[in-house]
Amino acid sequence: MKKPATIKKQQGTFNTTKDKNFIDPVNLIGNKPAYPKRLNDVGRHEWDVCWSFLLAHDMCDTADLSSLETYCYSRQIAVLYSEIVEKDGPVQCNPTTGYLSAHPLIQAADRAVKTAEQISKMFGFSPSARASLGVVKPKKQESKMAVLKGRLDAKKVM
Repeated sequence: MKKPATIKKQQGTFNTTKDKNFIDPVNLIGNKPAYPKRLNDVGRHEWDVCWSFLLAHDMCDTADLSSLETYCYSRQIAVLYSEIVEKDGPVQCNPTTGYLSAHPLIQAADRAVKTAEQISKMFGFSPSARASLGVVKPKKQESKMAVLKGRLDAKKVM
């Protein structure tokens, strides 16, 4: 009696070459790709931080590259606009009317932060997002030598 394909997939014994309808659901990336061209130092720092997190949790899919680039770019824009607002001041005087108004980049920075927050939830960059996605902290694997040493130390105690 043959096992059903669903059981074979769960056990990891499913032969994908025989099934013509099989689509590999995840195309994992083994290491950090090159920086997107539009990222400056702030965006590149975010790119490094994000990739170290994604690689540690084996969550790196090629389909996510554009979303991750958008996240890093949004963070970069938010920081850039915040620096400009800090330098110019949050309130500006309209030269033609003389009325005071909020700096126009405040709203743009706010939109960039909201965009980054939405995308960060998809990747699990916040504790609540990690909990909802079921992401656990990666376990540090002990080296074979440390395991053997631990066994030898345990035998000495006995």
